[in-house]
Amino acid sequence: MMLLVLNFICHCGVLFLQVWGGGCNGIGAWVFNSVINGAFLFMFLNSFVRMRWIRRKAMESMSTNGKID
Repeated sequence: MMLLVLNFICHCGVLFLQVWGGGCNGIGAWVFNSVINGAFLFMFLNSFVRMRWIRRKAMESMSTNGKID
């Protein structure tokens, strides 16, 4: 979580320097880096949520298989 916060702060700093600091030649690389970071974050969250859902379903099936109605 700390890395996410630091990454966000750095992105805000670069954007601030780009807009109010006179600009630079690296804004294209910054945008590319932001898109790649967003894609990695999406893939991680997608995988994390999917694994949690699978584990939850497995735990529910284990608890319902032991019941006798």
